[in-house]
Amino acid sequence: QPDAHVVATKLLAVDALWQHWVHRAKDPVQAAEVALLAAAQLRPCTAAWQRAVCLALKAFAFQGCWDECWKLAASELAFCLSPEVLYQCGRLAYFDGRADPIDAYLPHLHHLASSPEVPTKAF
Repeated sequence: QPDAHVVATKLLAVDALWQHWVHRAKDPVQAAEVALLAAAQLRPCTAAWQRAVCLALKAFAFQGCWDECWKLAASELAFCLSPEVLYQCGRLAYFDGRADPIDAYLPHLHHLASSPEVPTKAF
């Protein structure tokens, strides 16, 4: 396992760069690239990898590059079936608006929502 401090520092840096590229520089292409590089590097740490993948998916969504978004989701979910990534895909499918992504991810969201692991109270 990688050093937790190193992973946390890398993830904070990725998050800050992503925020800069998306919100300040208005360049989601760069944000997607930063997040994709981070996802590849952070694969040994599942929680950090999930965050980087979600950032990459959102960057593609900001660009309106839905096909790239769904290709990335399929390849990353083949690597690890992550509830965090599945949830993000469900949210983004709503914004995409096409029937195929909604039909693909709605059953997964239903399963996540009905899972006993999901807290019943909001925090």
